[in-house]
Amino acid sequence: MNTLIIGNFIAFIGCILMVAVGFIKEKKKILIVQCFQFGIQGIANLILGAYAGFISGMISIVRNLVFSKINSTLSLKLLFIAAQLILTMNPNSFNLIECLPVIATVGLTWFIDTESNITFKKVIIVTCTCWLIYDFSYSNYVAMSFDFFTIISNFMGIKMIQKDKGAA
Repeated sequence: MNTLIIGNFIAFIGCILMVAVGFIKEKKKILIVQCFQFGIQGIANLILGAYAGFISGMISIVRNLVFSKINSTLSLKLLFIAAQLILTMNPNSFNLIECLPVIATVGLTWFIDTESNITFKKVIIVTCTCWLIYDFSYSNYVAMSFDFFTIISNFMGIKMIQKDKGAA
């Protein structure tokens, strides 16, 4: 029971950053803030036994750091996708729930170089939906709640971008 409380408390800290990302308009800044979020939430996932979530978070940190410094290429994206699949998909403990962080991370990696901030936010909405289900399955109720709030904040972020474009 203590690990459940500790894991959810640590997840709460990461979740504050996760929701804040929804209000950031520039992709480069989103990627940097997500690194901190992934690190904190990775620790929570490790405590809760959600190992695919931990691995996905660590790969995402490296991916975000690389892609915040250099432009993504097809080769780099495929390298990160392959790393995600190889490191996460353990045939001895495979189940469908473990696929959700993989799907989320692969999806975000594939679309990370989109020029459209609106498209990028839509991808975040889809990936957070995967995480919402995954977090529920590992009793990471705080993260699950914030996954929902992140989905909402990204919808709001899209509206803010559309409003800014309309005002320009």
